[in-house]
Amino acid sequence: AASCSKLDEKVFGSKSVASASTGAATANLASVYDATNALMGQGNWYALQEHSTDELLGPTRGTDWDDFGTWRKIHLHAVDGAHNQLFDTWNGINGGLFKATLVAEKGAAADQPAAKFLRAFMATQVMDLFGQVPYRAAADGPDVIPAVKTRSEAFDWILTDVNAAIAALPSNAKITDSRSATKQAAQFLRARLMLNKAVYKADPKTPTTFTFAAADMNEVIKSVDDIMASNRFSLSANYWDNFV
Repeated sequence: AASCSKLDEKVFGSKSVASASTGAATANLASVYDATNALMGQGNWYALQEHSTDELLGPTRGTDWDDFGTWRKIHLHAVDGAHNQLFDTWNGINGGLFKATLVAEKGAAADQPAAKFLRAFMATQVMDLFGQVPYRAAADGPDVIPAVKTRSEAFDWILTDVNAAIAALPSNAKITDSRSATKQAAQFLRARLMLNKAVYKADPKTPTTFTFAAADMNEVIKSVDDIMASNRFSLSANYWDNFV
């Protein structure tokens, strides 16, 4: 009611946010590691994986643990795009994915192998939960609509990053900093990808039976054998020691 009716704008200059230098200054490797916090806690990523199955149920006690039905809706598969857990998971993981892309494509050369591993790790979570993966290149301007990779396309793209990380990352040493991507971490991610390749390469919208090719299973075995061949790990003689 009190706004102006005559607006003669004087433009003294402008600076595009879509310049070629955009990206490298907006993310670094530490910020990518920070983004993995999106996978922690009892809600969001964990809740979508567990409350949606018969492995976990969040029982309501009076008014406690109802939280406006957030857990119940996941358990009943009554979730839409406005659901808080789904919304926060999507934003958190894809935010980390884009930060990893900035470093992988425009960051310091020494940081790029770790960034590629972390991008592959984040993209695997998106692929697994949503059946497709959005991709925005580091050099893209803010008005560029992200490409959307199908689950099959995303799998191939992720595997390329994983293989590059395996070739370039150092072997695991005595860990003093948990934020240290290593060759063995990338090898384990590759093993998990190959173990589930038959599912990820299938159309997620079409129910089907899956054929797990022997060649893929041999790749799984090779990846975990390579981890053990590094002589930096050992298997417990007693499986139940994992739960002591």
